[in-house]
Amino acid sequence: MTATLVVRHVVADYATWRPAFESAAELRRTYGCTAGKVMRDPDNPSDLAITHEFPSVGQARAFVADPGLRMAMTDGGVMGSPRIEIFENL
Repeated sequence: MTATLVVRHVVADYATWRPAFESAAELRRTYGCTAGKVMRDPDNPSDLAITHEFPSVGQARAFVADPGLRMAMTDGGVMGSPRIEIFENL
């Protein structure tokens, strides 16, 4: 069963965050990520919602647990603790 990872966080500066996000593309591929989407609040461009599609819940969980993800978030200027949720696609 496939899974969708949903991440919600606020960044200090979108222009700084985006290259850090792009630099994590290989990490996402390592865990089988097949698609993703970046969205932001039209009234607050620093408030982001990101989705990633994975072949399984296990792969999504492994991606979330990888220290490289936290490093990319830190490098991108993520403020506070992100909200991370994983959903099974039915």
